[in-house]
Amino acid sequence: MTQQEKQISYIGPFITMIFLFFIVGFLTTANTQFQGPLKEAFLEGVGDLKNTFATLITFSWFLAYPLTGGIGSALTTRYGYKGTLIRSLFIMIAGLGFFFLSSLFTVHFPNAHLHIGSNIVSIGFLSF
Repeated sequence: MTQQEKQISYIGPFITMIFLFFIVGFLTTANTQFQGPLKEAFLEGVGDLKNTFATLITFSWFLAYPLTGGIGSALTTRYGYKGTLIRSLFIMIAGLGFFFLSSLFTVHFPNAHLHIGSNIVSIGFLSF
């Protein structure tokens, strides 16, 4: 075999990485767009802490990157790419379930609050 026959094409993985970075960037932008409605839905009685609690949403979003890097690497080493993908999808479904349950809790128990000084935080926001 010559050197030209052994050459590998990296265009497929390159396009895949571009797509993944697009999805992450889109979700990050969508996350900030959802903060306005979340402030109104969950944080109506918080007063001057409204921006602080809304910033916790973004903080939690970006905290996931350093925390899940090592976990994802360990899962990939142990279960392979396909096994890790399947487990990750189940974790994502569980996260969406928690989000749904927090909004359902807020709808059915609108008076469940935690008092922080003179501010009132919905228990649904804390579970979110």
